[in-house]
Amino acid sequence: MFCHAQLYISQLDDDIVTPAISAVLGVVGAAHGKADDLVIKPVMTEVVPRLLAPLSMFDDKKAEEKAITAEATPVALN
Repeated sequence: MFCHAQLYISQLDDDIVTPAISAVLGVVGAAHGKADDLVIKPVMTEVVPRLLAPLSMFDDKKAEEKAITAEATPVALN
């Protein structure tokens, strides 16, 4: 009887469980690639800088612009 149950479980695994896991992994794998383009990149390039701007964590461009403007502005000597 034990051999019959073991054979049945093995067949169940081969016929149902393994294909189901493969299908789920296929969907998750495809979604993972699209999630990066649709969710992660926009959040990292648009949302995070806007949230951290008040903390001056993304002011590098503004600091560079000020430095360039300061270098280009002539100073009058008295």
